[in-house]
Amino acid sequence: MSVKRIDFTLGEQDIIEIVRVFADCDQRGALVFLSTYLESASQGLRPAEEASITGTKLCDVIVKGDAVKALKNMVGEEDEEGCLVYLHEHFEREIRQVLTPCCVPVFEASYKPSQAEHYATDADQG
Repeated sequence: MSVKRIDFTLGEQDIIEIVRVFADCDQRGALVFLSTYLESASQGLRPAEEASITGTKLCDVIVKGDAVKALKNMVGEEDEEGCLVYLHEHFEREIRQVLTPCCVPVFEASYKPSQAEHYATDADQG
């Protein structure tokens, strides 16, 4: 029986690890991360299940169809470069969404960078 879908439930530590892998272009780290998740999925465990229980779950990445088969082949062949590319293709968008702040300041259209100088006091300038 082949697996047609894998749910990656990512907690805080998982996201930190993936961001580190991206920043360092760590091909070996990408392979280790993905192989760990595949191993726990093959044992019938839902990856990062404790993240859901403790409430530290930050995002879910669902991989389906041919992407699952490709992932298994890359991990089986220990294709480190392919694993890094796979992480970028399937995980980067979700992780960016998690790390993007929800509250963005909005400024009035009339604001100008030099506007503060008009209101500056002598104490501010000295």
